Amino acid sequence: MAMAPSSCNLMVHEKNIDPSRRYCGFAAVDVSAQQKIVRKELYKADIGTQPISTVDVREIVLQPKQITGLHRHPCPVISYVVEGTIRFQIRGQKMQVIHAGQVCYEPASAVIEHFDNASDHEPAKFIPYYLLNRQKELIEMLPATQTKPQ
Repeated sequence: MAMAPSSCNLMVHEKNIDPSRRYCGFAAVDVSAQQKIVRKELYKADIGTQPISTVDVREIVLQPKQITGLHRHPCPVISYVVEGTIRFQIRGQKMQVIHAGQVCYEPASAVIEHFDNASDHEPAKFIPYYLLNRQKELIEMLPATQTKPQ
């Protein structure tokens, strides 16, 4: 007698049931034929040992030529670019171009000079993951006239 729990795995007691196959309802699935799951590393950021109480995930769309302006975040932010191309620069570092399918990291309190849509014609969409520790605000906009540190 075969009994199917909710996970679709049968307890095999009958002689005609192949134990190397998984049975869901009346359909048999060959477990050995399933494809291997590939876990491709996109980015790894060392954020130190700071506590994280909440991860706030957003979807942001920048229109063609749109810029975010000078800003910083009170927490680390990891962003995945879904569509388009982003011009990204942390103060004191060189400009980077982040394409769809790539990831960038904004350290907590780092001044972000550029996080801009690089296209004149297409929107850019990205998914930022804000790694919060009880912070209320996600971003602090800075005056464009703020001088660079000496």
